[in-house]
Amino acid sequence: MIWKKPSSAQSACSINHLILQGRGYAAMMRIFAGATDEMRQNFRDNVLSATPRQVKDTLKDYFAAAAKSKAVAVYSSQEKLAEANLVLDEKLIIENLIEE
Repeated sequence: MIWKKPSSAQSACSINHLILQGRGYAAMMRIFAGATDEMRQNFRDNVLSATPRQVKDTLKDYFAAAAKSKAVAVYSSQEKLAEANLVLDEKLIIENLIEE
């Protein structure tokens, strides 16, 4: 079988399908989280009205708190993680998340 590049109309159609699927998933997650349209609008308004100083201060606070936790999640093969541990000063704790 010879592969043919899809036409721009076909590409647009499949992209639109993926966008619609993503919108449905996002809407479902908002329902599960209890986020209302009013909450979303309020968040949007706050983001759009934020000053550069407010953004910088918020990010500084966020990253300072995140740096204290030192939590890292990596999804990789056990061999690659073991290889990384050979060169890391602070070793990774490797947990198998998929039972075999």
